[in-house]
Amino acid sequence: MPIIIKGKYTPTPNVFLNIIPMLDLPCVAKDILWMIIRMTYGFHKGWVALHTTEITKVLGSNSVGTWRWVSRLVRWGVIIRAKCSIRSTRRKRKPRYVYAINPDVSKWAVFRRKRFYRREQNKAFTDEAIWELGDKYNEMFHSPPDTKIYKQLKELIHYQSPKRIIGLMKKSVKCGESWTELLERLLPSDAIGGTD
Repeated sequence: MPIIIKGKYTPTPNVFLNIIPMLDLPCVAKDILWMIIRMTYGFHKGWVALHTTEITKVLGSNSVGTWRWVSRLVRWGVIIRAKCSIRSTRRKRKPRYVYAINPDVSKWAVFRRKRFYRREQNKAFTDEAIWELGDKYNEMFHSPPDTKIYKQLKELIHYQSPKRIIGLMKKSVKCGESWTELLERLLPSDAIGGTD
């Protein structure tokens, strides 16, 4: 029986739900992103005016650390920041900036950090690269890949980039090397055993 949750929902784009949990960032940075998403998409707003102290209070984090991560996320193009035009009142001090999440994920420079380079280059966590390698396997070894081959490709992609794997496949075919021999050269022995 499905669980029905009563109440209102935040209409969040799926691209954020897919990407943000996978980012190699500390919890405070991800919490800042979720907070901005909640306060913009949750209230059907394009921007939200925030003090760093407000973010700190909600997240219960250190103010210096929060400001540092906000600045980094702005610099990496994940967050868009602009000067706030709201006027101050006696009761409330005006925020310095308004914030929004950059909807163009391809512009997020966070993916160009060293930690992300291998993961993004190899596409190790996407099915697309594995299916593409499966097609190349079929083309070069003249045999459609079965479930075992796909498992081996999934394991292999953690050690080599897809581009390099394709290059090694071509060399193997030219040298008359079998797929099993190629795997033995590229994968650790325990990894080969684990693909069965």
